[in-house]
Amino acid sequence: MAQKHIGDNKTLEMLRAFIALSKSPNLTRVSSELGLTRQTVRRYISHLEELKGAPLFALNRNNYALTPLGAAMVDDAKAILSLTERWCARASTTTPTRPQLETSHCIDGDGRESFSQQHPLCHMSHKASPLVQEALAAWAASSAKLESLAFQEIRPHIIIYKKDPRGWLCVEIGDQSAYTRWFGWAWSKSAVGNLSSEDQAGTEFDRMVSETYSKVHRGGEARLDHVFAHLPREDSPEPVPVTFQRLLMTLLLPDQTPVLAVLVIITREVEIDALAQEMNPSPAENYDVFT
Repeated sequence: MAQKHIGDNKTLEMLRAFIALSKSPNLTRVSSELGLTRQTVRRYISHLEELKGAPLFALNRNNYALTPLGAAMVDDAKAILSLTERWCARASTTTPTRPQLETSHCIDGDGRESFSQQHPLCHMSHKASPLVQEALAAWAASSAKLESLAFQEIRPHIIIYKKDPRGWLCVEIGDQSAYTRWFGWAWSKSAVGNLSSEDQAGTEFDRMVSETYSKVHRGGEARLDHVFAHLPREDSPEPVPVTFQRLLMTLLLPDQTPVLAVLVIITREVEIDALAQEMNPSPAENYDVFT
C-alpha cells in the first residue's frame, strides 16, 4: 500500500491528464493544454496504469486510444475530480464558522449532547489522521469499488452498511476497526446483520447519523466529519463521551449496488465550533488504544 500512496495534488494532476488524453489522442496537444511536458503526462498515465494493474491506453501511430479498462474508468475519474474540485472551491470561500458545511446537533433523553461538524476534503493534509488520508487515497485509486485491490488494506479498518428499507444494515465490520475495539469483539460479531439503530447509541444520535449516511450514499461521494458523542461501552454503566474523526465513503459492490463504508478514528484531534471546552472528554483511557 505504501508504494502506491500518492499525494492529493499529484493525484488530481494525474486524473486531469488521464481525462484530457481520453478526450484528445494527441499527446503533444494534451501536454500543451495542461502546461506539462510530454514526459510528465506519460509518467502520470504510467502511474495510473500501475495503480489499476493494466493499460488504460494503447498507442497507435503516435495517437493514444483508450483500452476497454480505460474507457470504463473515465466516468469514475471525472466524478472523483469534480467532487474534489467542488470541495476545494467551497473551502476557498469558507469563513471561520464554515457556514456552507453541515453541522449537526442532538440531545438524548438524559440531556447528553452530541455534535458533528463536516470538514472539507481538501483540508485532509492537516485536519485528518494519517489513516483517514490513506483511506481517501485508496477510495480514489479504487474508483470507489469495494473489491478493488487498492482498497484492501483499508478494509479491515472500516464498517460497511447497506441501505435497507428499515434503515442501515450492517454487512461487515473490520477486525481492526474502531467499532470493534470500542464496542468489543462480541458486539461487533453480533452486529453484522443488524441495523445501525440497534447499536444502543440512542435514538436521537442514530437519527443524526442516519441522515448524514443517507446524504453521502445518495450523492455517491466521500465526506469527513469531526464528531463528539456519548457512546455505550461494555465496561461502563453510562454512555462514555468520546471524540472521533469519521470518513464516509460510497463504494460499489461488483453488481454495482452502492454501499457505505465508515472509517472512525478515536482521537482528541477534532475541531467542532459548537463544542465547549468543558465538554471535551477527559478520561485518557478512552484514547490509549486508538491514538
